[in-house]
Amino acid sequence: MLFFSSTCSNAGENSISFRKTGRLTPVSEQCPKCGAPRAETACPRCGLVYDEYDPDSVNAKVPSAIVELWAHVEQHWEDEGAHALFVEKALRADQAGFVAACYRQKGDEPIAAQQLEKLTQRLVQALSARMPVSKARGAGAKNVLYVFMFAIVAALVFLIFAETMK
Repeated sequence: MLFFSSTCSNAGENSISFRKTGRLTPVSEQCPKCGAPRAETACPRCGLVYDEYDPDSVNAKVPSAIVELWAHVEQHWEDEGAHALFVEKALRADQAGFVAACYRQKGDEPIAAQQLEKLTQRLVQALSARMPVSKARGAGAKNVLYVFMFAIVAALVFLIFAETMK
């Protein structure tokens, strides 16, 4: 989906973007996808092209129950149980990106940073559990060793054969 964008910038928070939709949306100083400091046209960290980003299309894929849980978390920010329930339900709905975006929008807020760290650890752990310990990696190294040994033996046989032919 293409957007026509014109950005007016007076100072960070006052920046606006007008898209083909005709809505004015605030332009944050951070990438809406990864939270990196915002560059001119695209994020230097994740590559998101800002003019092609449509937050409504991203949020449309998030189940309403998850969005409601996030609203509950925001109302009960100090409640660890609310955070835990939100993260658990969102991950079960395959919405890790939404969870991260919600906490990233809070900037340097300590609880948000803590929740992002927990989320990262949990996702790394889940990814590690899904990755089978590959015998192929060990076998690949073993195969390289066999090929190297074969090459040495072949070279020795060739040298011996060449010496006997003189």
